[in-house]
Amino acid sequence: MERSPSTDRQRVWLTTAQTCEMLGMTRQTLRQLRLRGVLRPGKHFRR
Repeated sequence: MERSPSTDRQRVWLTTAQTCEMLGMTRQTLRQLRLRGVLRPGKHFRR
């Protein structure tokens, strides 16, 4: 998938969907980890 440079600069962080796909986990699991403090919510996972 080809991306324009301007889009790339703005989207350095992965979206929640991409993260879930990459780590092979559901959003629910991601939420649990976040609640437990394993992952800190922030702009990385903002949607």
